Amino acid sequence: MIRIIGSEINLRHRALEVYVSGCTRACPGCHNPEAQAFGNGMRWDKWLTANRYKLATGTFRNVWILGGDLLCQPEPAEVEEFLRSLRHIMPEEMDLWLWTGAYRKDVPSSVLRHIDWLKTGPYVRDLPEKSVALPDGTDLALASENQELFRVSPPRPLG
Repeated sequence: MIRIIGSEINLRHRALEVYVSGCTRACPGCHNPEAQAFGNGMRWDKWLTANRYKLATGTFRNVWILGGDLLCQPEPAEVEEFLRSLRHIMPEEMDLWLWTGAYRKDVPSSVLRHIDWLKTGPYVRDLPEKSVALPDGTDLALASENQELFRVSPPRPLG
């Protein structure tokens, strides 16, 4: 069962950051080593029920799924169910982002159909950060220059 170990507000990017438990990538210098273990935190379905109000506040434009790594979860069908359920309670104008250490070619279409933005590539400690300009005029720092950011779906109306 996918578990959520916490969430944070990122005001600069108007994002609710949602941290999943579990990652098998073992990147040296991992930014979230506390998120590597599986089974910590609240079951995703209970977390969604308890936190759905956060999505209705209008404070956020984005939901970021970080971790851990959602694509390291042992049940791909549950990953899709989680994303579908999250998307269902998100306002239509909100974008869903997935941050993964996987490469773009390894992200299943069952995941891509639910997300708007995709950050790919493992963290490599010896590489410098990479800055990416976003459509809203802000910059986003990727942890190492081998990582990529992709717009998966067309932009949603600002509503």
